[in-house]
Amino acid sequence: MLSMVVSNILIKLFYKLMDNKIILEKLLIIENQIQALNNRLDDLDKRTNLIYTNTNVMTNHINFIETTYNKIKIPLFYILNRVNNILNYPSLT
Repeated sequence: MLSMVVSNILIKLFYKLMDNKIILEKLLIIENQIQALNNRLDDLDKRTNLIYTNTNVMTNHINFIETTYNKIKIPLFYILNRVNNILNYPSLT
């Protein structure tokens, strides 16, 4: 009878260990999937930072062009209108 009880205890312990092994395997799979997702997020973060940097460069360029245009717009139209008046063309403004 005692051997039967011990045998049952050992069987239950074996199944419990097998369940724990399965759980650990599944946890390892989940951990690997999380690591893969973290790697993809890191890659997306790097790409986003690159886009942000390039956007700032383009914004600075656009601001430079607009500022330059606004500074020379009035003198340029003045000169063009004077030339057009001499050549009898309609005014640009």
